[in-house]
Amino acid sequence: MPHEDAELLKAIDLNRESQKAYAEALGISYPTLKSRVQKSRTLLKQVFDDCCHFERDRRGSIYEYKRKNNDTQW
Repeated sequence: MPHEDAELLKAIDLNRESQKAYAEALGISYPTLKSRVQKSRTLLKQVFDDCCHFERDRRGSIYEYKRKNNDTQW
């Protein structure tokens, strides 16, 4: 995952920064940032999907995973 995408998700999803405030700090429009957040989340999901198979319960929570046998490096 590119560094820029990882930093964006860290700020928004882990550090709970406001998307509007983060967009202002980057000097970009709020809709542009929202689009980048969605793109970055999709990339992160792909990293996990390439790595592992996840078992989910009825609510969608992961309760088990198994690493896939492939040469993907992350």
